[in-house]
Amino acid sequence: MVLPLSGGDPARAASLASIMAVVSGLVCILAGAARLGFVTELLSKPIRYAYMNGIALTVLVSQLPKFFGFSVEADGPLRKLWASPKLSPRAR
Repeated sequence: MVLPLSGGDPARAASLASIMAVVSGLVCILAGAARLGFVTELLSKPIRYAYMNGIALTVLVSQLPKFFGFSVEADGPLRKLWASPKLSPRAR
């Protein structure tokens, strides 16, 4: 999300990422001050667990290429998982 906006400038990318982190932190603080945490209680506990597990799996799959040291040209977490040479059935 930050890289297309930075225009290839690493300093601009870093500043945009830091601004985005500060703004999201402020939004979380404001939501806490407004007592909006009750919204999560409207969802059942299994739905909340499934949502958090989905986020964790998405982050894990997106980091696999960096962890194993290869590059993947794919869009989306499932395509990245399928295209990774260590996990792909084509690599066996």
